Amino acid sequence: IRRLLEETRDARLDRPETLPDAQTALLGLRILDPACGSGHFLIAAAHRIAGRLVNVRTNGNEPTPTQLRTALREVIGRCVYGIDINPMAVELCKVSLWLEANHNGQPLSFLDHHIVCGNSLLGTTPELLADGVPQAAFKKRGTDDSKHLANLRRTNLAERKQRDQGILALEWSPSEYVASLADDFAVINAGEDNTTADIDAKADLYEELQQSQTYLRAKAAADAWCAAFVIPKTPQNPAITDSTIRTVGQGYDIPAETREAITMLSEEYQFLHPHLVFPDVFERSDGFDLVIGNPPWGRVKLQEKKWFATRDTDIAQAPNQAARRKLINILKEENPALHTAFQAALRQSDGISTLLRNSGYYPLTGRGDINTYAVFAEFMRNTTSPTGRTGMIVPTGIATDDTTKHFLSDLVDDRSIVSLYDFENRKRLFPAVDSRQKFCLLSLSGKQQPMHQSDFVFFAHDITDINDPDRHYTLSPADFALFNPNTRNCPIFRSDRDMAIARKMYHQSGELWKEPRGPAPEQNHWGISFQRMFDMSNDSGLFRTRSELDNEGWTLSGSHFIRGDARYLPLYESKLYHQYDHRIATFEGVSPKRIRDGIPQYVTPEEKTNPHTVVIPRYWVPEEEVVERLDVSQSVSQSVRQTDRQTDRPPSDYPMGHQAPRRPGPQLAFRKITNATNERTGVFTMIPSGGLSDSGTTIIFGSSYSERSLEQQTSAHSSLQPSEELP
Repeated sequence: IRRLLEETRDARLDRPETLPDAQTALLGLRILDPACGSGHFLIAAAHRIAGRLVNVRTNGNEPTPTQLRTALREVIGRCVYGIDINPMAVELCKVSLWLEANHNGQPLSFLDHHIVCGNSLLGTTPELLADGVPQAAFKKRGTDDSKHLANLRRTNLAERKQRDQGILALEWSPSEYVASLADDFAVINAGEDNTTADIDAKADLYEELQQSQTYLRAKAAADAWCAAFVIPKTPQNPAITDSTIRTVGQGYDIPAETREAITMLSEEYQFLHPHLVFPDVFERSDGFDLVIGNPPWGRVKLQEKKWFATRDTDIAQAPNQAARRKLINILKEENPALHTAFQAALRQSDGISTLLRNSGYYPLTGRGDINTYAVFAEFMRNTTSPTGRTGMIVPTGIATDDTTKHFLSDLVDDRSIVSLYDFENRKRLFPAVDSRQKFCLLSLSGKQQPMHQSDFVFFAHDITDINDPDRHYTLSPADFALFNPNTRNCPIFRSDRDMAIARKMYHQSGELWKEPRGPAPEQNHWGISFQRMFDMSNDSGLFRTRSELDNEGWTLSGSHFIRGDARYLPLYESKLYHQYDHRIATFEGVSPKRIRDGIPQYVTPEEKTNPHTVVIPRYWVPEEEVVERLDVSQSVSQSVRQTDRQTDRPPSDYPMGHQAPRRPGPQLAFRKITNATNERTGVFTMIPSGGLSDSGTTIIFGSSYSERSLEQQTSAHSSLQPSEELP
């Protein structure tokens, strides 16, 4: 925490003597932790500001304990703000702050308006409210009724058009509510807190504010906007559309059932709107001076195995998603209460994902398989003032993962990265986290304070490793474009020397495929594209195990199962092939438990001398499914769009001119996942005809290139690394 604060420090803290009124400036700082827990980050930040404050008051002389306590109590009462989804954590945070601020028998500071309960990620802004309910709120999900949903889309679109044309005469200015509420908050903040009567007066003012018509209207409108995304779209539920938001915001009546539904959804999802809970901050400076924290890490999508782990072990230990779904369906009869609870959890998870993905609040991270740390990172950045700083502890994937590349690219383009220090958890800095987990201290600057160079350290094991100057290297936006021209992900090096060598190599080489970016056209001389064939979860219903096929009368011939004219082909996972070797490992002779856990055994050198030795996979897939994905009548771009479910890329991202025929036969494949510590990060090989799991990707070439091209490219990629694969 101390190092993170050092990286996010502001000149107003380090050189207060340069400011005309340093005390007022320091006490005017606003600091937020959006997942505050017990308040550790807020307490550390408060001590840091209090130290600067007392230094100003004593003209640099050694302060007394009383002076420090006085300063700390003032800072905690004025400067710190926190949010947590857990009510107990909110109370614990306030208690922790009270204990730190306890001074000379004075009453506990009033913190209810600064430390609040809610879901930081689920809310809206005045700008989004003013734009109304978008059509994206009516994308089909779960059990939505298609006909009813279509009617809602038409209604909402018509209301938006009428509003844009001035036909609907409802005046609407969400930002005016912020200004009005900020005035009321200013009265609370300006109040004394030296006596219990002072504290009671602040509590009364805060209660009055929360019951005021201005606040209730503003909150109801914001809650209704969020509810429009998550409410099930069925005839049994009230319709929440664009006019609903404006009607509520103006204080006009809406049907009781609609109001009750909005209230219920607000409580269930814990909607929280920063501009309403902290109006003084957003009216004054459009954000906080410092946003810090260690937000939760976890996938938003409900993890069925994890959810059932303590509820039904048979379901949790099912071999794949298809088998698990069958067992879940049986719950309807055998355990309806558990089935109902699961459906409720699934609906809520889906609702959260829908709001994050479609609301427009998280355009950079609300995509793909959403992880909470990523959207928290975007939230923290968005709630930081243009002249503020952001500091967070998050997985290093924030700078290296495909799903966060848009966020990182925006940080790079805006020159927002101050520093990123990456750690491997080998020394158990986080005892409850796997030792292989990589996390980082990420420090960002406000948009009005661009950084011309960003400082990086990777592979640190201890906080002291950051003090080694040889580990540091700096990158400019041009370096990101050089090393990773398509993804703009962060290049990873162990030292500045390694970076300098790589930079020189990259300056002297070209790109295999440079995607279009802005006005710059695509450069794709080989006419290549990538394909992801089978998703291990979504396509698991197509997979068959060896025992299943044996029981159904199929005959194993080599690595294929045959019955009459029908054929099942092996499903290759990346663990089964390696460099120049499509037979690195097999599941032949492996125990059922290791098959279930996906742990093969290596093919021995003696076995490889036999040309008839084949790899036995975990699963087989129907030949027609493989042929469909390699359909000779399909263009490459069409095939990719149909099967690439992971990258969440629109069709416009793919080149439209490549009409390469897709031939069943050998495919050039590469492993998609590697460890940054591996000496070789690009693993390419030719695999026989068959299916390929989502742990690998095939490279497709334009029609002017022969099968010989596959051999040439396999050799090239096995000798050098493609630009998109190098860290």
